Amino acid sequence: MSSEVAFTERVVAESPRYSGAVFTVLTSQVEVAPGRVESFEVVTKGADSVALLPVSDSGMVHLVEEYCPATARRQVGLPKGGIEAGEEPSQAAQRELAEELSLTGDLFRLATFDLQPGYLRQSTVVYLVRNLRPARGSGDERTNLITATMPFAEAVARARNGQFTDVRLVASLLLAEPMVMRSGKNER
Repeated sequence: MSSEVAFTERVVAESPRYSGAVFTVLTSQVEVAPGRVESFEVVTKGADSVALLPVSDSGMVHLVEEYCPATARRQVGLPKGGIEAGEEPSQAAQRELAEELSLTGDLFRLATFDLQPGYLRQSTVVYLVRNLRPARGSGDERTNLITATMPFAEAVARARNGQFTDVRLVASLLLAEPMVMRSGKNER
């Protein structure tokens, strides 16, 4: 296997196979080598998303528990939502934070994740949120959200021992851990 890329793949055609309320499945024809075209199924949700890791000055992390239809169970995860047309990721982050937790705060861009780049066309921008303050907001959730607040160190421990399985939550907690612990504003 060569480390040099002699050819750059390109999409030559796309056509919808299924379109639902939440996502669309496309057939994507990709030229993978000169003169060789392969078909791939691609899922698109139409917009990228944001996710938030809000940590208070006292070291409490504010998460949400919600029903996840694909796993058929309730899971703890990050507050999150889609970026609406004309919105910057930071604006969507503040809107989602207010809608889901009735909070606002200072945003620090933590990471951008492509959850399944082999077939899902959606990126999620994740923000660490500090200096939390109350805000007005009303949710638009399709499922019942329950706030799950706990010490940051406990959330990290749950991520490490497999109690949390949402990849955005686990990765965000582990990425933010040095920053949160270094700030000295945390409960251990």
